[in-house]
Amino acid sequence: MLNHFRTLLLNLDYSGNEEEHIPSKFIPIVLPKKLGNIHAALFPEASSRFHRTILAHNYLNIIDASGFSDEVKAYDPRISYDLTNSDFFKVNIVSNPKVSNLQFPIMIYGQLTHSLARDYFHDVFLIRQKAYSLNISVYSRNKSKYLLGVSEYNLEDDALIPLSFASGSSNLCFVGTTGLRFNIGGSAVSFQETSNKTWEFSAEAPIEVNILDIYNQVAGLVPFKTLKSFKVDLAEYEYIWDNQKNLLYKLSAFLLAYVKVLDSLCLT
Repeated sequence: MLNHFRTLLLNLDYSGNEEEHIPSKFIPIVLPKKLGNIHAALFPEASSRFHRTILAHNYLNIIDASGFSDEVKAYDPRISYDLTNSDFFKVNIVSNPKVSNLQFPIMIYGQLTHSLARDYFHDVFLIRQKAYSLNISVYSRNKSKYLLGVSEYNLEDDALIPLSFASGSSNLCFVGTTGLRFNIGGSAVSFQETSNKTWEFSAEAPIEVNILDIYNQVAGLVPFKTLKSFKVDLAEYEYIWDNQKNLLYKLSAFLLAYVKVLDSLCLT
């Protein structure tokens, strides 16, 4: 039982993960550029799928708290998700690493520290050996930067980390200021016998959603100017957006209007 409103709001394809509550036959809508900008304000492009489902969970809670849940159910009364699950936001995940040479396993410690930046609750880290040396680099795919201590660099050579080995493993290395640490199994001699080894893993952090930040990003796009261009009757929602001072009501009205436009695109 998968609610149509939530499906349109997320606009994600089916991944096979039933916990995402996305219909197997749903095909994401190709959004025109201006609608795509609105969608990116709600779901930052660097966000993982898990992060996006949590953001959608928040938006549905906002609508529910504002008393508009009946409008969500008007699209489809079937509800398969639980808005009351407070543990939904308290998840730290570190994936199993991809290792290019299994003779040199990586051990990862700690957890990704959450940040108020809405696009940094998820990252993919690539650790790479420099040629045949004992030097490695740590690269953030989300930031497109090399991490070294508190600094971030564009060039790998500026952010090399020297390894030293004792008792079958390397020294402990830090993944920038993320809260993650790692060491690599092996010895100094064997490590230098092969080159350009890589280790890659992803990490998720508990989500903090800054409602004021989301509202400001959406408001900066003058959303109803875009939404009304699709010739859908949004007068009721626009009135709330223009005249209501409570941010939850304003965001609820915007979300209902946005999904109404998406639903109209499904029908064309």
